[in-house]
Amino acid sequence: MAPRVGLDAYSLLGDIVEGATVEVLERVRSLGADGLQATLPSDEGRARELFAAAADWGMYLEPYVKLPVHWSGDAELIAVRERDFELVTRLASELGARTLHCSIGAGERFEDFARWQEYKQQVATVVRRLAPRLEERGLRLGIENHGDFTTRELVQLAEASGSRHVGVGLDTGNLLYFAEDVRSATERVAALVHSVHLKDALLFPHPRGAQRAVAAPGTGQVDFEVVIGTLLRANPDLNLTIEDHGDVLPVPFFDRGWLERLPELSAVDIAASAELAARGGRLLREHRLADPHAVDAIPWELRAPGRLRAGIAAIRAAAGRAIENERKEEQ
Repeated sequence: MAPRVGLDAYSLLGDIVEGATVEVLERVRSLGADGLQATLPSDEGRARELFAAAADWGMYLEPYVKLPVHWSGDAELIAVRERDFELVTRLASELGARTLHCSIGAGERFEDFARWQEYKQQVATVVRRLAPRLEERGLRLGIENHGDFTTRELVQLAEASGSRHVGVGLDTGNLLYFAEDVRSATERVAALVHSVHLKDALLFPHPRGAQRAVAAPGTGQVDFEVVIGTLLRANPDLNLTIEDHGDVLPVPFFDRGWLERLPELSAVDIAASAELAARGGRLLREHRLADPHAVDAIPWELRAPGRLRAGIAAIRAAAGRAIENERKEEQ
């Protein structure tokens, strides 16, 4: 059976969709996707309607959830997240979801790296406390490498939880953002991956290293045939959720301060990133690649429908090739 290919809600508008509705799910379906990763409505009745529609259409739902922890220690927000975590896990378990996706921060390690080390321990403590609830409710949690945790740190976090129900929500495009070698990083976490953001991206040169531009799936530098093959070998039931959006961000791997805040990076990571940036630079010079800044200036809502349909087709094709390669190797 072919893996299911879906979209995350952020891909629809290039903005956070708070509380997905049946209309959002219908839009995802109209684009040809098999499922949706999104924040559930805060109203329980509307959440149940969303799950009912997904069941009617044979689509999967992977709810977003926030861990009850916060970089600034906002007690009120932490309490809200605690209540939301209880509601989302209860509804997901009752209504047939089996996987949750979670992101924690966005670059706080670059604000105060010493404090980031302490914060990681706070997150680990919260995850250990919540792991039994995930187990009781038959849920798996994928924690994303979302501009904060590296894949090596996510492996440590999952292992520290003491539960196989806590794992990784792998964002392939964010591997490039943190200058991690895509192939080795995917192999590192494959056995722990519960959810994904299959995001394509490319690097191109910058005086301090590179810049990362998000690309339409199949047009960037992520080898999805290899990535998907590696992930499906470890978890054949994995839903292949696409995240695509506009974005150009710095990846300053020649900057000493940046590197000091990412001590997990290896020489292989930096060399692979430098090679990708050089390759991207050649494509720009030869005019075989549109200027990513010019592309990003076009409003996302104008680009999204065609690009998402093409991306779904590209991921399905890559998954098909990966499965066929696996069959040939077994023969």
